[in-house]
Amino acid sequence: TEQTHTLWSPALDDLALHLDLPVAPWRRAGSLDEAMAAGAELGFPVVLKAASPVRRTVGEAGGAAIDIHDEAQLAAAYERMLAVRGPAMLPVVVQRMIEGTAHAKLELHQDRYQGAWVAAGLGGSAGDVVRPVVRRFLPLLGGEAEEMAAEVARVLHLDHTSQEALAALVLHLARLGAAVPELAL
Repeated sequence: TEQTHTLWSPALDDLALHLDLPVAPWRRAGSLDEAMAAGAELGFPVVLKAASPVRRTVGEAGGAAIDIHDEAQLAAAYERMLAVRGPAMLPVVVQRMIEGTAHAKLELHQDRYQGAWVAAGLGGSAGDVVRPVVRRFLPLLGGEAEEMAAEVARVLHLDHTSQEALAALVLHLARLGAAVPELAL
């Protein structure tokens, strides 16, 4: 059977910061009051993410509420997610939402017959229903990260700067997967 390990916020954000990758400001919150304080501190709009790595559906039921523009919306989203997910969602992550961005999804996999590979595709709710746009086996050869980013950029209509940033992320993930194979599960 295939095992899946999801690196979920805040662990994903901690890893990105360790790799000097840009991450929108975020705060952990163990209660509604802490989430409200985090939203006020970060400024709206924000995203609310459940800490639980189990994500079977998209949206709030799946562990993420986006486009929250004020305290009332944050409180309502928190209560709805708590009702569906229970205490397993705690702590939550409140993260500043960067508007006008595209969502790309990067994956690292380990196949027991073919080895490790990295995939890039659509993020957000589309990433849960659409297969990755492109994937390559590790280690990446010269220019493969850039080719992968170009394919995703074509689908997401990314500008050149965003495409270059995505290529850098793909390369970081591929190097990490090659250096630490147990991450690619």
